[in-house]
Amino acid sequence: MRPRARSFDTGTHRAALTGSMRAKLWPRTTRGGRLAVSLAAGLFALGGLTVIAPGLSELWPWFDLAALVQRPAAFAGLAGAAGLVWALRSWALRGLALFAAIALCFAIPLRGTLPERCPAGAGTLRIAWINAQGARHPEQIVDWIAAEKPQIVGFAEVRRVPPPLAAYLLVHLPYTQNCLGNGHCSTALYARERPVGARALARGDPENRKTLSGAALEYARMGGGGQGRIAAVHLSRPTSAAQQARELQQLESRMPIDADTVVVGDFNLSVRMTLLTRFAERHRLSLVLADRPTWPTVWRGRRVGGLWQIDQLLLGRNWRAKSMRASPFLGSDHRGFVADLCHISAM
Repeated sequence: MRPRARSFDTGTHRAALTGSMRAKLWPRTTRGGRLAVSLAAGLFALGGLTVIAPGLSELWPWFDLAALVQRPAAFAGLAGAAGLVWALRSWALRGLALFAAIALCFAIPLRGTLPERCPAGAGTLRIAWINAQGARHPEQIVDWIAAEKPQIVGFAEVRRVPPPLAAYLLVHLPYTQNCLGNGHCSTALYARERPVGARALARGDPENRKTLSGAALEYARMGGGGQGRIAAVHLSRPTSAAQQARELQQLESRMPIDADTVVVGDFNLSVRMTLLTRFAERHRLSLVLADRPTWPTVWRGRRVGGLWQIDQLLLGRNWRAKSMRASPFLGSDHRGFVADLCHISAM
């Protein structure tokens, strides 16, 4: 008499195999342990995707906005990776999580150049910039400029120069150029010394974001060095990434950008955003880091310390920043900044 064949339940075997594999990978079998592991995996995935997304902005410009939360997301990813190293039983997977955590560490430091000492004898230049959007007390801006005594000041969102500010600029910074050759424009430069040339960088309607809003001044000797130029620009908001890219292309086509160039302005881009960093790399410009974020200073009617530096200073290779100090609160939703530069081409 033949022995009776044992039945084999494929579904039961597959479930047992899956449970065995899960037990080998995840030592936390309690409900709380599984939730902790899931949370760690989610944080790790969030951090990794946020770090990767800006590099894919050429495929879809909106990916660049992930750079705004890249640093906190990278910290979250590190926390998730640490949780996975703790929870995983497989040494191979632990090693993979640890390697990914090290890669996330490279996304945490701020990109850009920190101010540094100037060589002895280098020519110096002090410049200031502010987006005056929402500033209702222009005397605060006048007091700030008078205290800092810059040689060149750039403004954005000054559609009608208030009388106190106009009077001060007329006396102390009388040479000016706005973004239109003929007509009023809210982006402008004011200088103490007469330039040898000036450029209106707008072509069309800058106030309604139909073209780049920017202006430039040129000098035979800028900051005690050789020939150079300074430009002030105001880009569209980052929700219009394609428009921002067009405006940067317009800047490239309407003025030379070389080793003696200085660009200031409200780029509406943080120092981590790919569109800005690639523009700087393309022209070998350094992005200088301020001592604190410049926007926003006001959120829902309350003063805040700021989250991002979107008001930027870009320097050609012949310039070095000795300092870049954000302004106090001046009534605008932006902080301005004052930068001390030195020209090092002749050193």
